[in-house]
This record gives sequence, C-alpha cells and structure tokens, in this order.
Amino acid sequence: MPTPSRTGTASQVNASGGDGSTSVTVPADCTAVVAQWSHFDGNGGTTLSGLTLNGVSFFPAEVQIAEGAVTNEAGHGIAVLLNPATGSQTLAWTWSAGAGRTEGGWIVLTYVKDVNLADPVRASAVDAQISTDNCSVTLATETTDLLLAGCQSFNTSTPGLDGTVYINNAALNSHVYDASEVTPQAGTTTVQMTGDDYSSMGAISLKASADPTGGVAWLRA
Repeated sequence: MPTPSRTGTASQVNASGGDGSTSVTVPADCTAVVAQWSHFDGNGGTTLSGLTLNGVSFFPAEVQIAEGAVTNEAGHGIAVLLNPATGSQTLAWTWSAGAGRTEGGWIVLTYVKDVNLADPVRASAVDAQISTDNCSVTLATETTDLLLAGCQSFNTSTPGLDGTVYINNAALNSHVYDASEVTPQAGTTTVQMTGDDYSSMGAISLKASADPTGGVAWLRA
C-alpha cells in the first residue's frame, strides 16, 4: 500500500509585501501540495483570502485563524491543492487587506505524493498564543498518515517543533519559522512547539492512498 510522503524541496515564499505572485517548481511526481502560512497585521483581523497555483485555487482553506482574532495573536492557516500542474508554475496570493504585513507573511509549499486523492485530509488544526504561552495541536491520525506541521515565533525567540524539521529557523519580517514531518500515532497525535513568543502553529494529517488491490487501506467509524 503506498503511503503519502514528501517529494522534492519545499518552496518558501516571502508574501510580506502584500498581494503578489512568484514562480515555484512543482516536482513531476507530486500529487498534492500543502500550503501553510503565518502573518501578523496589527490586530486587523486579516486572513489570507486567496492562494492559487497555475490559476487553480487552494481555497477554501482546510483551517485558518485570522490574525488579531485575539489581540496580539498571529494568523495561521493550512490549505491543500490536489493534482497540481508540475514543473515551473506561478503561485499567486491575496490578503483580505492587501497591504504589506506588519510582521511575517511566510508561505511554505510542501509537495506530497501518494496521498488519497478521493479523501485526502484526516484532520487539521491551528493554534495561536500571546507572549510565552505554549502552542500545541492534537489531531486524529493513523500510522499510515503523513503528518506535517509548521510554526512561527516572534524573532526574540527561536522556535522548536516536534518531528523531523525540514525548514529550520527561517527568518522573515520579524518572525522565525520551522516546518516538520511528525511520526503519526494510531488514534491521535499531539504536536508541540517550544520557544513560544507571540507564536502560532498548525498541523495536518493526510491519508494514505487507496489499496492498489481494490480495498481501502484505512477505515474510521
């Protein structure tokens, strides 16, 4: 049974200047793209309102929290695009308030293969906290899932993230970012970060593809 896995090299995008676009390279064997983002805009309650790859939308988001929904909390979100166009493609984004971000404005694309295209997402969650309060999320998972996480901290603190980190301490517009792959457990998995300082984080568990013999490789009540 194929299980989902990362492929190629994740693309990091600086979207701090406001609405825009850039070129990214999607691996030839990619069947899904997971986008995560984080930003802060002075408690204006803004969100990432649009994200497209080759003109195809990631939205609606799997999960998103507006920055400033609670005063001094950063915004964080996750979305998935299936069957993307591969090779060099244009990624475009819009913010609900189109001006530059006061802080942050990071978007990372993680390229995935062998995800269940009929029903890809088992669970996703985000968390944001002020000051030094701890961020964590707990998701429904199975051992055959691919569990991806991302986090952000204000630049006075270096974040640490559970799992195998594949983006480590990426600095952008007063924020520092990590992204990781976490080993999923049967039932639920809790993902935590350290170095919390006006931080946010998110995680998503992606299901394995259907059993090639014709059965279904996973079953949940």
